[in-house]
Parts: sequence; C-alpha cells; structure tokens
Amino acid sequence: MKKLTPLIKKKITKQWHDEFTGLGIYKSMWLLRRVGFFVQGICLDRDSTNSNYLPIFHVHNLVGQKDDVISLTLRTPFRQISNGVPFHITLLQHEKSFSEYVLDFKAQTPLPLEGGISCDEMIKAYENYIANGQYETRYPLSQYFDMLCLFIWCDRIDEAKVFFDDVRDKIDSWPYDVTRYMGERITDFNNLQSYIDNPEVMRATIETTIERLGFAGIPSGELIE
Repeated sequence: MKKLTPLIKKKITKQWHDEFTGLGIYKSMWLLRRVGFFVQGICLDRDSTNSNYLPIFHVHNLVGQKDDVISLTLRTPFRQISNGVPFHITLLQHEKSFSEYVLDFKAQTPLPLEGGISCDEMIKAYENYIANGQYETRYPLSQYFDMLCLFIWCDRIDEAKVFFDDVRDKIDSWPYDVTRYMGERITDFNNLQSYIDNPEVMRATIETTIERLGFAGIPSGELIE
C-alpha cells in the first residue's frame, strides 16, 4: 500500500484547503481558523502505517492555554454513510473519490467552517456532543469549561453564574476517584469565576495567546454574541 510521503501529504493538504478556503494551512495535514477564543478546523490524522488518513473536525479553546498542544475537542471523525464507522481514507480511495468524501464530510461537521458562528450554535454543539456520549463525556469537565467560557465571552454573565453553580453541584456529586484524577482541571474550572466578574481580562489574555502561538496570521471568523 502506498505511503503518504511528504510530497503526497502536501498535495492532500492543498486539496482539502481548496475545498475549505475559510481555513488556513496550520501545518501539513492540518487546517485551522480562529473563531473568537477558539481555533477550529480539520486534522487529517494519519494512522501508524502512514498509508491512510482520517479527517477529523475539531475545535480548541485558547483560554488558559499552558503549552503549544492543540486539542481535538468536539472530535468528529469522518464516518462512512452506510454504517457510521470512522473511515480512514487510503491514497487510492482519495484519488478515486475525494470530491464525494468532501461532500459527505461537510454534511457531518457539527459547526460551519466558514463565516461566523453564534454562541448559541457553539453551545448547542457542546450539548449534543455530551448527549451523544462518544468520548469521555460521562464526566464532561472539559466541555463544561468551554461552555462556561462561551457564556463569559458572549457577555451572558447571568447565564454564566447559573451554569458555574450547576457544574459545581455536578462535580460535588462525582466519585472521589474521579475528582481526585481531575484535580487540576477542576481548579482551572473554578478559576474561571474570576473571568465572570471581569470578562475583559479573558479577552486580553486571548490576544496574548494568539500572538504567542502564531495564530494571528490564520483566517478568522466571528463568534457572534
């Protein structure tokens, strides 16, 4: 089976970019754009054989960014229409059916990849992701973190306060082993309370993070309040 050489990966990256012009090429096999305090895009994730790839829609929250790692939050892999199984595309399949795969992928993404996105759309996408329970959503603290940031960023402060208290009640009901394991992430969630009182501080922090990670040059869309 043919391997994904650097030249082939460059070609595949460009082909996907040509179909999603609202995104920028972040690196080989990875397209991104900024939307408010998120980056959002498509990771063309290669497997260990380096002979096929899996397109994955995702977002990543820049609030509280401590390193250069970009997470695949709201991870939505490309799936076969027939059975819903994640579909890894070989080079032969890519060459034969790329246009068809793009159309199917666009229909599967939970959020638009061009233009603005409303806070309500983002929150609904998180609610659906948690409800589907596909990935570590039994104790969805990472998702709650992002949702609270959305309420704060969009100046929905009363909703942010209610949501914060509701999540704190949920955390208090979780098993001790879970909360011990999530200790640092729980602290990060609790620290968002300072942003509820001072949303402008969160916005200033994001601008610094964008510059530090080199995201100032990638395309951006509006997070609509």
